[in-house]
Amino acid sequence: MTLRGKQLTLSCIGKRVSLILNVPDYFLEVFETWKFCGATVTHTKNTKQFWVRLVFETETPQPKEGKIQGVDRGLYHQVVTSDGQFFSSSKIRAAQRRYLYNRRQLQQKGTRSAKRRLKASGREKRLMKDKNHCVSKKLSLQAGIAIFVLEDLSSIRTSSRGKKINKWLGSWPFYQQEQFLTYKAEALGKRVVHIALRYTSQKCNVCKHIKRTFRRKSKFHCKNCGHRTHADLNAALNIRDDYILSSTQQGTQEQASVNMPYVWADSVG
Repeated sequence: MTLRGKQLTLSCIGKRVSLILNVPDYFLEVFETWKFCGATVTHTKNTKQFWVRLVFETETPQPKEGKIQGVDRGLYHQVVTSDGQFFSSSKIRAAQRRYLYNRRQLQQKGTRSAKRRLKASGREKRLMKDKNHCVSKKLSLQAGIAIFVLEDLSSIRTSSRGKKINKWLGSWPFYQQEQFLTYKAEALGKRVVHIALRYTSQKCNVCKHIKRTFRRKSKFHCKNCGHRTHADLNAALNIRDDYILSSTQQGTQEQASVNMPYVWADSVG
């Protein structure tokens, strides 16, 4: 298998086949500067199409310097950033409700509808994947941002949040979204870091007072200092500030351990 420009040559049974690839503008830089490593060919039964997945490699870019951005992920907004960007998930939730209704209708009709259910499931997964790609791309390409701070959501599906919320969480590909952002950010010399899931939605970003009743759906109102803002924006700011605080404390502790003299005393008697 060889690649020359946009021409890919494959070895088939008894002959070699040459293909001219349709390359999106977004990947043109990869073709010109990255090293081609290999490719895999897959066949989609439903559409009877062949797809080629190309693999490239490049050197890891030097880490960039810039701002730290907190990223809050949720159900009603895919992402809210600490600088006030909102990425709505209303279209995704509407599509999920529609697919759920259709699946229930097909299940009532019996096994003949199994293929239709499978197709519907595939469309839903492709929709979620596309939205995660779009959001992660927009985040990673932001100018001046060097570090993205996310909450560790690995335990969120095991928490007790009610039957309806747990069902939504179970169908939401947070990990996929995180992976997309990670590899796209790293390719640009940026980093994705994590903090523990601790009271970011209940803590006031201004006075740092914590109380569950401060948040009512999308509104956050601190009864201690009177601060009012969008609940997801408040959480994103807390995510950013918690990381900055933990990094500062860690740096202070490391410096203290370096400066602290080591005293050794021999036992007497």
